[in-house]
Amino acid sequence: MNIGVVGSSSIDVFAVSKYFRPQKEDRQANVILEHGSKLWLDDAINEPGGGGLLSSIVFARQDHDVQLLTVIANDLFGSEIRSVAEEENFQLVGNIEAIKSHTDTTIHLSSNSQDQTTMCFEGSFNLLSKKDIGSLASDLDWLHIADLPNEKAILSKIVKFARSHNIPISINPRSIHNTPVKSTLKTIRACNLLIINADEASVLLGGFYSHIEAAQKLHLSKIKHVVIYGGDDGSAVAFNQTVYSVESNFKIKPMEYSGAESVFAAAYAERYAATLSIEQAITHAQAQACSVKTISGARSAILKQPLLEPIEINIHDNIEGEL
Repeated sequence: MNIGVVGSSSIDVFAVSKYFRPQKEDRQANVILEHGSKLWLDDAINEPGGGGLLSSIVFARQDHDVQLLTVIANDLFGSEIRSVAEEENFQLVGNIEAIKSHTDTTIHLSSNSQDQTTMCFEGSFNLLSKKDIGSLASDLDWLHIADLPNEKAILSKIVKFARSHNIPISINPRSIHNTPVKSTLKTIRACNLLIINADEASVLLGGFYSHIEAAQKLHLSKIKHVVIYGGDDGSAVAFNQTVYSVESNFKIKPMEYSGAESVFAAAYAERYAATLSIEQAITHAQAQACSVKTISGARSAILKQPLLEPIEINIHDNIEGEL
């Protein structure tokens, strides 16, 4: 299949320490560091990240022809991302040598194998413009929107472009908190598949619900196909007046959650686009997200053939009643 992806491309820097410790030996660990103090690390790892880049890797490793509409700068991190695209055999389109910003960067300060602080620089992807949309091929079999553009008008134009060419659309609108709900919902309803986490679903619904309730309510609000990513709590799918609930049965000790939702969303969209099977899509997505949680740096954990353990899927047919 010919797949288009729209989303950010970044470099994730993992600064890892068993505990935060300043240079002076007489100072206790886990205290506020004075200005000018040095923080010693046990490891520092650079990995490709960003919703668009990780999603493209997911699709490419399932042997699809992929083009990623993104913006990266003409800097060191931009060069690294261009190398990743070449290694993973997908095409970068859009403004891939931007000179007005630096490439998006996320710094993870980690202790005891868990993120303590995450610092994000959103620069290059915010430069995505309407004219960049023309870089996408018009004969795509599927379009996956992995990140919301900085301007709602750009998102609307991307969706209009796809619909004008009869291209099915999946959308994973992360960071939805900063967008106007009414216009965002209108755009989402024009898509074929919404994949969203429970917190972001609460923004659209105006209140917090369980992942099963959120899937039900969003589907009843005229969104065709809804997937709620609940992380370790499981997931839920609402489609064709039916809700499917899935409890996670993978017994793992999570090391890193960064990238898990983006990989889950792309894996679900990929398998559903290829098979039109909800059961296959949710099983594949759960397996890929589980793999990503076990290692720092999502790229190396994205699998061509993940271990697809059987998962229990509960089906609720009476979507308008109590679940």
